[in-house]
Amino acid sequence: MDIQQQELQKAIEFIRQTFAEKKIDLDYSPGSMRYLDTLFDNEFKDGKLRKPDSSFAKFQGLILTGVSGYLASVIIKNSGNTQLLTDAGDEKWFMNFKVVSATGQSVQPGLRVIKRMLQGEEMSLYAYTLTSIRYFNPDVVLPVEAPITSAGRKPWWKVW
Repeated sequence: MDIQQQELQKAIEFIRQTFAEKKIDLDYSPGSMRYLDTLFDNEFKDGKLRKPDSSFAKFQGLILTGVSGYLASVIIKNSGNTQLLTDAGDEKWFMNFKVVSATGQSVQPGLRVIKRMLQGEEMSLYAYTLTSIRYFNPDVVLPVEAPITSAGRKPWWKVW
């Protein structure tokens, strides 16, 4: 394991521990990505932090790296023949790393996390996870679960 992968693993463990303290188990299942979508909904609005002095703001780099790494790990654990690929010479490795299959197909979880932060819920990490797993394994059938909604918010399909 190279230095970037070690740093990524530490960031992932930070994220998992933070959620574990709130009694939320990030268990590397695709459904666990819904908790991270909720985190982004609570912390960002229109690409900006809701509370610029929050603990999220203080640890934003670590959190975004951890979420990116966790997303990559979920994809790897739920699709066969994939691995993490980092470039030791890339200064922005924490955003540019890839999940690559044996056939050369790849996705870049870090870029998706940045898009999620900037563009909001239309860039769902949960949907991206399912799409990526299907991209690497076209025959896999994954259950689609209802999203976890923030308290007080109505599901998207309730207009009244």
